[in-house]
Amino acid sequence: MKHMKQKTKKASALAFSLIVLAIILVSAISIVSIAVTERQSAGSSANSVQGFQVADSATEIVLNQIYKGTNTDLNSLASNLRTTCSSGTIQGSLSSGKTYTVNFYKNDGTIAACGDLVSSIANIKSSGSYSSTTRAISMAVASMAFFPNYTNGISQSANQVYQASSNGYLDVQGWGSYMNNLEIEVGPTSSPSTVVWRAGDDFNSYTKGVGAMVPIKQGTYYEVLNPGDTWLSQYPYENLWVVFYPAS
Repeated sequence: MKHMKQKTKKASALAFSLIVLAIILVSAISIVSIAVTERQSAGSSANSVQGFQVADSATEIVLNQIYKGTNTDLNSLASNLRTTCSSGTIQGSLSSGKTYTVNFYKNDGTIAACGDLVSSIANIKSSGSYSSTTRAISMAVASMAFFPNYTNGISQSANQVYQASSNGYLDVQGWGSYMNNLEIEVGPTSSPSTVVWRAGDDFNSYTKGVGAMVPIKQGTYYEVLNPGDTWLSQYPYENLWVVFYPAS
């Protein structure tokens, strides 16, 4: 009987030891699993931070090129960044494993083409990638003043509608006697009707001169009207100079 009790005690002690060992083993596995998960999470966070920094750096580089004002279109901008433009997108690398992609958008939200003027860009989206992790930043582009390129003027005629292929300035000058009703009209359609400038003088026959330079946005239709008014014995300007200067 005594021998049986000792065996029972030993069995109970062994079972208890196994239970304790199992608890310790489960706890150890849980601790290792948590440690591995936290390490993976920390690595993922580090990669995400790196991706964000790449996107931010690419944004600053591209904006710096835009604000320099020396790039005419996206092809030119990409060339100065030592890369190329494809379908309105510029891709590049800051260093090994750190790549970026920049998309360009116009005021109407459409993706810009590589041949579009830099001055037409309203927003950029920069995506930075590092170790299979990508972060993105969107940034508005501040409106920039544009200036006429006086070496590339395009001579045009009065009483004819044109559409601006780029931002620029319309220079109009007229002189002569019995002058009246010289106008510049602009609008969003091929029948511009908004008068932005008018000049005339029908009080005497002295030779008079007038002139104006009006900014014209890309895509705008415009026309210089020089009709005169024969019913009032008023005549068009005898001499007229109309030149469109694209933005530089």
